[in-house]
Amino acid sequence: STSVLNAATASGQGTLFALALVRASSADPSLSNILFNPDNTTPVTVFIPTDAAFRAAGFTETTINNANAQSLANTLRYHILSGVTFGNQLQPGS
Repeated sequence: STSVLNAATASGQGTLFALALVRASSADPSLSNILFNPDNTTPVTVFIPTDAAFRAAGFTETTINNANAQSLANTLRYHILSGVTFGNQLQPGS
């Protein structure tokens, strides 16, 4: 099993997301358990934005490092769904 952190960095396109996860987990320990533990038995689906998407939203390494960790945690939670979810299960606007 692979942790979300490892999955985010494996392609080389999720490094800003991974950096944000590390920063956010300092304010929200439950993120650490869900996202960094490959042996976690609680299934989650994580939508990992590319670095290009993060930059388009105004996030850089500097802004992430300087961001409020709790605000980052709140934002990243929009990218995490409980359970296993497949793309064909998603509805526009949901």
